Amino acid sequence: MEVVYLHSITHKTDVAFDLAEPVSVTGIFVGGNLLFSAAKYLALKKIRNNVSQSWERQFIQSIRLLIDYSIVHEGHFENPKEMFELFSHRLIDGVCMPKEGLLWSPKQTDTANRLIKHLTTFSDWLYKDSDGRSGLLNPLREATPAEKILNLAAYNHKMNNSFLKHTYSNEHKEQSVNYTRNVRGLPTSRKPEQPKKAFPEERFMSLLFEGFKKKSAKQDAPILHTHRVDYILITLLLHTYGLRESEAFQLYVSDIKPAGENEVMIQVFHPSKSDAPQYAKSEFNNQQLKRGEYLSKKFGMKDRKTQRGKLHAGWKSEITLMFPAFFFAEPEYNDLFINLFKLYLAGRVEPLEGREHPFLFTNEVGDPLTLAAYVQAHERAVKKIGMIPLLEYSGKPHCHRHAYGQRLADAGVDPMIIKDAMHHNSLESQAAYTEAHSDKIRSKLRNGISKLNENTAYNGSVLPASIQPLIENT
Repeated sequence: MEVVYLHSITHKTDVAFDLAEPVSVTGIFVGGNLLFSAAKYLALKKIRNNVSQSWERQFIQSIRLLIDYSIVHEGHFENPKEMFELFSHRLIDGVCMPKEGLLWSPKQTDTANRLIKHLTTFSDWLYKDSDGRSGLLNPLREATPAEKILNLAAYNHKMNNSFLKHTYSNEHKEQSVNYTRNVRGLPTSRKPEQPKKAFPEERFMSLLFEGFKKKSAKQDAPILHTHRVDYILITLLLHTYGLRESEAFQLYVSDIKPAGENEVMIQVFHPSKSDAPQYAKSEFNNQQLKRGEYLSKKFGMKDRKTQRGKLHAGWKSEITLMFPAFFFAEPEYNDLFINLFKLYLAGRVEPLEGREHPFLFTNEVGDPLTLAAYVQAHERAVKKIGMIPLLEYSGKPHCHRHAYGQRLADAGVDPMIIKDAMHHNSLESQAAYTEAHSDKIRSKLRNGISKLNENTAYNGSVLPASIQPLIENT
């Protein structure tokens, strides 16, 4: 059931804090008036935390649902705290009040918890921003003995994984353990058997060379004419280097470099906060130049995390400014990637004059290739080889990253190395990878590759005999 909001509409709104460029946010209007507190909060979150578009959408949804619920129930509750407690339950149960027009389907527990967290943190901020004139929706209360035990376990787990744990005081621990929110997040239920998500290894080559084959392909033509080599390269980055699909669309041409006779070095940089390439620093005579500044000054572009619309591509963590991508698959895939990458660069559609940009992957007119175009192409390719393009059927682009992780585990690679190779959040406290650390990971992964052959799922040549002539016929 699609939610129809009763009492609010949204428009793009600019919020200015100084003489610099204003921050564009989704403004919520009630009765024709802007809910300025929500717009200000959202603008500050964008400036300070560079929140994603999905985060913004969830925050807007939480506010609009609460507005509708509170207006329909005006005068029904004694205080905001009581109203918020019942509202939180209705997120889980759903609401069916057709006379009042208040209708929404029950939400998954994790979704409801995210909405509750959005509203709680916004309420805390508003209380402080208004010097206490705004009542707290979800205040702290003293925890019950059982809740204290759960809080202590959660606190210890958080501290064990926190880079800043040495900075927390005993007072911080007491506050965390002895007090709880009036409305706590509900535990999420997990099915005993999770659906398989890893893209099947035995179908991968079919995906590359049948799925991404052009309809107009002529026999014996060079592979650049018969296949979408850009889509093949992106899929190899996901499957054999473990990238998230959005990360492939942050790559500049200069981010993939030769590293020896038969190896490349791939570095993935934060869209705006990481250092610009050296050639850009030299051009602007600024050794402190960041990627966001470079895109703005050179091309008049926003970075692809901030950019709205079709050019948007996400970024997982604001802490990580750069990470190296590590190859882990059969050596033939490495040869394939390097050969196809050289061919792609030689035939890459260059940007038109006045539309220049530094991004690696381009479309048919030279503009940056969009994530949406790749996702749609991947879906078509998956269907072509008889698979279902859903996560639970191992058919989504993200399933290649699952396959990468599964491959590491099958080869017996140390879990800590796996976390580093996949740049998981739990190890983001390292912030930047040192060259020595990267060399250690590469060495461990090379040793692990040899163990793949011991697993029957990876035995035999992975390249079809018909492919090598296509690559060489250029």
